[in-house]
Amino acid sequence: LSYNLQYLRLQTKLKGQNLNANSVVTAFMGLKDQMNGNLNFNANITMSGAEYKQQMQTLRGTASFIILDGQMGSLGKFEHFLYAQNLLSQKFVKTTIGSIASNLAPKNTGKFVKMNGDIGFSNGWAQIVQLASSGPNMSLYITGKLNLLNNYANIDILGNISREVANSLGVVGDMSLEKLTSTFTTKFGTTLNKMVSGYNVTTSKENIKKIPALSTGVSDTKSFKVKIDGNIESLSAVKSFMWLMNEAEAEAKKKELIQNSAILNNLPTLKEKLLNQSSEATSSATAGSSSTATTTKEELKNEVKNQVQTQIRNALPNFLDNIGTE
Repeated sequence: LSYNLQYLRLQTKLKGQNLNANSVVTAFMGLKDQMNGNLNFNANITMSGAEYKQQMQTLRGTASFIILDGQMGSLGKFEHFLYAQNLLSQKFVKTTIGSIASNLAPKNTGKFVKMNGDIGFSNGWAQIVQLASSGPNMSLYITGKLNLLNNYANIDILGNISREVANSLGVVGDMSLEKLTSTFTTKFGTTLNKMVSGYNVTTSKENIKKIPALSTGVSDTKSFKVKIDGNIESLSAVKSFMWLMNEAEAEAKKKELIQNSAILNNLPTLKEKLLNQSSEATSSATAGSSSTATTTKEELKNEVKNQVQTQIRNALPNFLDNIGTE
């Protein structure tokens, strides 16, 4: 450690062990109760000035850290990401966000077993070279920058959530590519091809591999991407939420959806054909008893319904309840 009294310039190498993460984050960034856990860090920094603002503006250097057995506050929980502006722009999503967030609360997506990161400091900014966390229900990989004076953030988040969390997301989960078709319209009131492009994004396998595995080791996860741009403490800073797939998987899924949409587009023809068969069979049965004709008509009507539902189930198993067959 060295300190120039004339220019109030500090140059130091710091090492901390077994520190309270909340105390450090609160003192350094003013974000209270947003990070708890056992913190270890190494830092090599320089700064000048007697006041906090001047010190942050002149701060230079790097730091690396590890936090164990931690808990993120509201800003680091999956519920926070659901208030993304692109999601709230859809009325059918906006009206359900509150209930979805309530369902997620017991799953505690902010809990993590390990978090590690590398940060650079310059001109009042903390440059997040990489920050990775792994918990039982969510893991994150974060890059970007954060202003140390006003908490303005420009951050990209890649993440995985457990299937348990994904299955609790209601309509938000239904907007992922694996549950959508490019040509059909459901009760949501918006064409699904727009939802595919508006709420799904692809990236390379290499980028997805940057996301840590869940601490449980479970591989059945669902990936997502979030963009933060604004004051990190404001909900309006969450600009977008997108479901994430690697490019190869997305291409295969799109081909599957095209095939499924062809099946769906043929449903009216199939239904008309089966109904004609039903009508012909009913007419031929009129020579018999009226009860036989009624039975034959009812059986064939059910057969029409079953075949149409089978076609839909094969094409869009997740939307069977949302598509009428009558």
